[in-house]
Amino acid sequence: MTDGVRSLVAQLADVWAVLALLAVGNVVLLLLPTPVRLVLAAVFLFLLPGYALTTLAFPARSGRRATNPFKPDLNDGVLGEGERAALSLGLSFALVPLFGIAMAFAEVPLTLENALLAVTAFVLLVLGGGTVRRLRTPTDSRYKAPFFYWLGEGARSFRGTKVDIVLNVALAVVLVAAMSTFAVALTAPQNGTTYTEASLLTETPDGELVSGNYPTEFGPEGQADLVLRLSNHEGEAVVYTVVVQIQRLEADTEGPREVTARSELFRESQRVADGETWDHEHTVTPTFFGDDLRVVYLVYAGTPPEEPTTENAYRYLSLSIDVTEPE
Repeated sequence: MTDGVRSLVAQLADVWAVLALLAVGNVVLLLLPTPVRLVLAAVFLFLLPGYALTTLAFPARSGRRATNPFKPDLNDGVLGEGERAALSLGLSFALVPLFGIAMAFAEVPLTLENALLAVTAFVLLVLGGGTVRRLRTPTDSRYKAPFFYWLGEGARSFRGTKVDIVLNVALAVVLVAAMSTFAVALTAPQNGTTYTEASLLTETPDGELVSGNYPTEFGPEGQADLVLRLSNHEGEAVVYTVVVQIQRLEADTEGPREVTARSELFRESQRVADGETWDHEHTVTPTFFGDDLRVVYLVYAGTPPEEPTTENAYRYLSLSIDVTEPE
């Protein structure tokens, strides 16, 4: 190996370290038990993204020109070691919520696998740009990760007066706790977050399903086409049964109104796999006339009871309607 190659490898030592963490972490993070996964997830989420972005933004070394640590020289992409470490951590704290928002906006489930994919893609892309910028920087001012300097600074954090040591330890505990909070939510089993999502939809003239434009006024022989959507997030397949009723409520009174009459319009059952959605297209034809009516969708996971009501339903939806009496 030539001196030039050795020098290049040394100058990019931190890049190789980040790539190694990515490679090893992606392999073992899904296989190791939760406590170990927690540590690796914290490294992924709260170190690598910010460090990659710092590498892109500041390809040059400081040259130790900043004598005042509170006034770093940021000209020409220059950043001191302490400022670089603090900025890397701060950027990661800022980026992690953005990853979550982006995944939610793209309707991507917040799972360990998806988070790993997002972080890995971001780090590879940004770190690649940072490496290019560093290699284009003149050799005499190109940034080189001072690993021994970092070790020395870490050791010095536990020296000095007792007050300094206590404050440094307290800061470390706070940072670890903050990192662990999100990492626990990401790496822990998701068994406690099971649910079924129910929504009532209508179809627009261009065929799009929307939550709105519900029919509320019906003629004597009126009817309406609707779509009941059930999304299964229970962690297993579920056989849903939907019981659709039209109910008459007592006249306007203070407080909750009692159901004075009910009639079943139809019922339907469907097995829905975990993570799948059932769109049940149907037509509602009211059998009662007058005001103070509502169409109620009673959703059951399994077999409904003999007398389905909103009190014993797993989920329910209701739509208030008025039906004109025939002349």
